[in-house]
Amino acid sequence: MAPAADIFHADGGLLVISGYQPRAWQELCRAIGTPNLADDPRFATNALRVENREELVSVIEERLRGRNAAETVSYLSNAGVVAALVRDYDDVLSAEDVTANRTFETTTTFEGQEYASPVSPLRSDPPLTRGTMGPAPRLNELISEAVATR
Repeated sequence: MAPAADIFHADGGLLVISGYQPRAWQELCRAIGTPNLADDPRFATNALRVENREELVSVIEERLRGRNAAETVSYLSNAGVVAALVRDYDDVLSAEDVTANRTFETTTTFEGQEYASPVSPLRSDPPLTRGTMGPAPRLNELISEAVATR
């Protein structure tokens, strides 16, 4: 859509849909039950979809009204449309794919407060990292060390 993706409301949450390439745009129009929308002169090109974005978002949201967000993402994905649920931070941390990929690890501040910190997506065998992260540095803690090495 406009320009590469947009956020839409559906029952049970928000979803992001990308349909800016000509083929993806046609697939999206078919998937939401409006194949004629692909030929609508207001939305014939990506540039026109961007120009008429507000109206386009309204038309698509009308078609999504009353549909479950997760089911809609599944349906659109199966139809060849790039779509995903918009997740909040807690949802991301507990998501099955994020947990399975060990995208975050628990670390602590110097005060002992635990928090989730993203880890590098790069993996090697043997690991290139020291294992687990230590406490996060205090504000400005490393500045004198960085200045001393200049």
